[in-house]
Amino acid sequence: MRIALLSVLIVVLVSCAAPQKEVTVIKKEIKPKTKSELILGTWKCEDRLKVGELNMHFLFDETYSNNGDYNVSGTLRADFQIGNEVMAYRLKSSGTWYFSNKDQINYKIDEYELSGLSDKYNELSMNPKDYIPKSSSYSLTLLNLSADKLETQLSALAMDKTVCKRK
Repeated sequence: MRIALLSVLIVVLVSCAAPQKEVTVIKKEIKPKTKSELILGTWKCEDRLKVGELNMHFLFDETYSNNGDYNVSGTLRADFQIGNEVMAYRLKSSGTWYFSNKDQINYKIDEYELSGLSDKYNELSMNPKDYIPKSSSYSLTLLNLSADKLETQLSALAMDKTVCKRK
C-alpha cells in the first residue's frame, strides 16, 4: 500500500515538474453595444408625477423591438388632493420608436387603449382619452442607459423622471 501511494506521489511531482506547453490566449475584442442595442427588450418602469393638485403614479412594462416597434402595458393611479379622489386605469399602447440623436428617443403612438375608467372622470368633466390623440408623437430625453437600467425624462416636463429596470 505504501509503495502504491509513493508511486502516485512521484507521478504527481514529476508531472508538475515537467515542462509546460505554452498556451496562447487570443482575446476577442468585445465591441460595446450601441444605445439602440442596449435598449432592446422588456423593462419594468415606474414614474411619479405631480401636476398641481394631481399626483400620478405609473407602473408599466415597456418593450422595445429591433424592428422599431414598442409596446407599453401598465396602470396609472391618479390621486387628487382636493376631495381625496382616486382614479385608476389600465393603459396599453403601441407604436414605433427611434433615436433622433444620442439623447432623444422619439415615439409615435399608433394605438392605445384605456380601460377601467372611473365614473369620477365624468363628474370632473375630464376624460384622459381627450388628452391623448389617437396618433401622436412625443420625445423622451435619455438620462441613463445600461444593461440593467433605463432612465428617461419627458422633454416637456423637466421635473418628470421615469426609472426602468431590465425585466
